[in-house]
Parts: sequence; structure tokens; C-alpha cells
Amino acid sequence: GDREPLFPPEMLRLRTELNLLQEFEEEVPSANSVFPSLCTCSTSPLQLLVQSFPILERLRTYSVGIMKSDLVAGITIGVFVIPQGMAYALLAGIPVQYGLYSSLTPSLVYTLLGTSRHMHIGPFALVSLMVGDSIEEMGFGEDEDEDVAAAI
Repeated sequence: GDREPLFPPEMLRLRTELNLLQEFEEEVPSANSVFPSLCTCSTSPLQLLVQSFPILERLRTYSVGIMKSDLVAGITIGVFVIPQGMAYALLAGIPVQYGLYSSLTPSLVYTLLGTSRHMHIGPFALVSLMVGDSIEEMGFGEDEDEDVAAAI
């Protein structure tokens, strides 16, 4: 009757674990599969430039009427953002000029690289309060340069 198993039970268990590992092993994705539009040779340098800077696509249909509207919107946002940036810098405990940088620079960069025409980015009160609180808790506050470095 009883036949002795060909492999000991430990070997069968090890073989089953190896089979499971091989069965569920994932392939590492290639750059081509993750970024197919950027990895093809058929994309011309001009197309890549337009994809990288969405403003170039919008400039093709830009008109004087849109420019007037954009000018009014820019002035309105500027009037709002300048005091807001200064106030948020004070909340964060850093000099006001850094509040201006943090308010105006993102808007200018987003103009070139952003994909939405109807968006404003920059600092807001909650983050400013949290940064100011963190700077205070870390023991900064004596040296202005240390405060700025800690805030950044």
C-alpha cells in the first residue's frame, strides 16, 4: 500500500510558493508604456514645444478682444494679490517681499506652463499660518535669513 511521497512536504510547499511568486510577478513598466506620447519618434520638436508650453496653442486663437479682457483680469488679480501676498508673508513670519514673490511668481509661471486659462495659484491663509507656526516652534525668529530659509 502506502507509497512514500516523491518529494518531502517542505519541498512541495517551497515549490508552490515559487509558483505563486512567478504567477503574480509584475513587469516593470517601460517609459514607452507610461509616456507614449513623449517617447515616440514621430513627435516633432515643434509639437513637443507646444505640448510643453500650452500658451503657444492658445496664442494661435488669441485676439484683441481677449487681450482686453485678460488685461482687466490681470489688473484685478494684481490689485487683489499684492496686499494678500504681503499679509500672508506676515502670517508666515517672513518679510513682505517674499509674500509678493510667492504671489506673483506662480501666476507668471502658470501663464506659460498651465493648462487652464481660468485659474489663479499662490499662497493662502491656512498654509501661511501653518508655516509661521512651524517657524516659531522650531525656534527661529531672531534672524530674518533663517526665517526665510525655514519657510522655503
